[in-house]
Amino acid sequence: MEIRAYDEIYLTDAQNILGHAFDFALVTLGFEIDDFTDKLVNAKASKQFEKGNPRYVTGMTGCEFVKEIYEEYEISIDHEDEMYLDKSPEYWCGWALAFYQWYSGKSFKEILSVVTINRLLDMYPAFHEMDIMQFSEAMGEILKKGIK
Repeated sequence: MEIRAYDEIYLTDAQNILGHAFDFALVTLGFEIDDFTDKLVNAKASKQFEKGNPRYVTGMTGCEFVKEIYEEYEISIDHEDEMYLDKSPEYWCGWALAFYQWYSGKSFKEILSVVTINRLLDMYPAFHEMDIMQFSEAMGEILKKGIK
């Protein structure tokens, strides 16, 4: 049995937070994918998320998570928090990434250095209605091969 960074009971919250974070940053705010990725993988807040700090995996919204990441870079986001019932492909990318990070124990930096957000977006049509384990298996194979 694998030991995860945090209990599975928090996983749904963590997936929703990261899903809403991706949607807020990429869709609502229109941030460039590469800039968002760079800030995400290097932020202290993301490292706390990876470790399962309850404040990050269940105690905030995705919008708050994005704002905290950007505050680390002394960039203030003066935009009302927006989360939608309709889920975008960007939301799915964050949602699926949160699961895979939890499942694999790899850091966001390890994952996103091989599987870019654009690659995740390309996976959306095929994987968004499949069982998350099929996505996880595909991610494991991609990471094993180191293919971008």
